[in-house]
Amino acid sequence: MLQIGTSLSRIFVLVYFLPTIAFAQKDVSSFSDWLQLGQWIVDARYRLEHVDQDGFDEDALASTLRVRGGFETARWSGFSAIVEAELVRPIGSERYNSTTNGRTAYPVVADPETTEINRALLYYRGGQNHLLLGRQELPIEQERFLSSVDFRQNQQTYDALMYMNRMFQGWTLVYGYMDRVRRFLSDDHPVGEIEMKSHVVDIDYETPSNNRVTIYGHFFDMETPAVTARSHRNIGVRLQGSTGSEALKWLYHAEYADQSSYASGADSIDADYWRAELGPRFSNQWVLRLGIEHLGGNGTYAFQTPFGNIHEFNGRADLFAAGTPADGLVDKYVALEVPLLGARTMIAYHQFDSDAGDLDYGSELDVAVTYRFREKFEFAFEFARFNAKNFSGDKRVISMSLSYTY
Repeated sequence: MLQIGTSLSRIFVLVYFLPTIAFAQKDVSSFSDWLQLGQWIVDARYRLEHVDQDGFDEDALASTLRVRGGFETARWSGFSAIVEAELVRPIGSERYNSTTNGRTAYPVVADPETTEINRALLYYRGGQNHLLLGRQELPIEQERFLSSVDFRQNQQTYDALMYMNRMFQGWTLVYGYMDRVRRFLSDDHPVGEIEMKSHVVDIDYETPSNNRVTIYGHFFDMETPAVTARSHRNIGVRLQGSTGSEALKWLYHAEYADQSSYASGADSIDADYWRAELGPRFSNQWVLRLGIEHLGGNGTYAFQTPFGNIHEFNGRADLFAAGTPADGLVDKYVALEVPLLGARTMIAYHQFDSDAGDLDYGSELDVAVTYRFREKFEFAFEFARFNAKNFSGDKRVISMSLSYTY
């Protein structure tokens, strides 16, 4: 166990490396330089989110501020470290259900008040071997199964031990052990913190032409009593890449996974997942994607992704954030991404149906715009409109945020 004060007394030592993590690149020659040549971390985001949802007499209006602060060292003898705290606070009256504030007369905006150690980790890079130890983000598998859920104010982090090796050309091996997940719902939520003994294995091969095949396994043994029966394993394979010229590239994604009971999981856990996507990317960086994502269900159990980023995959109205319906979910979608006036704009349309029972759940229109300015600031706008048929009720979400990163 890694012990850093009482707030971290339950952290299990973890190891993990991710190429996208921006760790310090400066090599220094002494321990004093390791600290003196480090850099401070400041990350603040204010967001205003409005939700109009059938079944509620009141609309939700959430005004929240998230602040992260910490320190990142330089790199010395292959080691660097990060310590970061996070604070989320409502600004003004709480006219929304944060999932922990008891305001159940309002729709849910899952940004509860919290103060916590967000990250506390030690990173080592030596040759082709990489280790990460401590509390960390874990956005792998393209965030479908393991994500930091960055749209929400309280980041989802993991106490884990993970290892990456790039010994052979084109090959990447990742193994990880996770002791705990601190979910975006915060520690005050009944399942905001889940103890576990879980393993992740990811074997990836990238060809010289940037096409990739990945074989992965997730073995989630959840020990928190409320979710023990949900323990499961995923075994999957993914193919992705592109073909064509710089003027016109065709992007493709094909994936299949099987989910079954693991450890103390219920015998009813048995479902499959597949996703197929194809679309062109033009030289002006316009990207069009057409796809189908299938989360199998039989009326009793459906394929679940409890630690994934549902917001980015199955609609930004978050109708399926609480879990896949027992009849399963078939998401047919088309999305267009365009650079427009210096901003990045995404427009998507989803048609949601069941896997079992031939139900039309409804459709959803999503719009997301992000604009970065003066290097450190970012403005984001999102609109989502879910038109219900045989699932839940109509829902409309509008959010605006302003971020500053130092």
